[in-house]
Amino acid sequence: MVAQTHPATLENLAATPDDGRTHELIDGEIVVSAARTFGHQLVSQLMNGHLFDWVREHGTGLALAAPTDVVLDNIQVLQPDLLYIADDNRGEIVDGRFHGAPDLVVEIVSPTSRSRDSIVKPMRYARFGVREFWLVDPDHRSITAYDLVDGLYTERLADTDGSLASGVMGGLRVEPEALFAEVDRVIARRRPIS
Repeated sequence: MVAQTHPATLENLAATPDDGRTHELIDGEIVVSAARTFGHQLVSQLMNGHLFDWVREHGTGLALAAPTDVVLDNIQVLQPDLLYIADDNRGEIVDGRFHGAPDLVVEIVSPTSRSRDSIVKPMRYARFGVREFWLVDPDHRSITAYDLVDGLYTERLADTDGSLASGVMGGLRVEPEALFAEVDRVIARRRPIS
């Protein structure tokens, strides 16, 4: 007799312990990642500042930071580092989770999940219709923006000054060089713990 295994579902994911780590459901498998590092959280906070300021200035949409579950279907539940949901997005919030495809997702590459952040998750976002995807790589001090075109992500080139503009959040601009310079300033101000 062969034991049959079934894919994990949103119900299984909801039953995982709150242990400070990231729990995602990818193709019916619960994937656990280490807690985000100080540097990762700092980059996330600075990027989220750009999104939040844009939302406050334009009075439209919702910008959220991790941990926020994005339920794409019953076996795909991801936690992007940042996301933006436009006011006209037909997704809905059920039991504290967003069900649907956000309009913009930002993933910040972690050394322990580089492949998942830069390949696996973007493939799922594209499949389910996330219109815009940004990949922030602190190790390479880069930000790459992608637009969904015919079901695949196409890289959007930076402007001549190196800044990136969002297609979904009209007028949002991020300068990678300035963002990573701010990260350096904050880290340099930290005093060693004795």
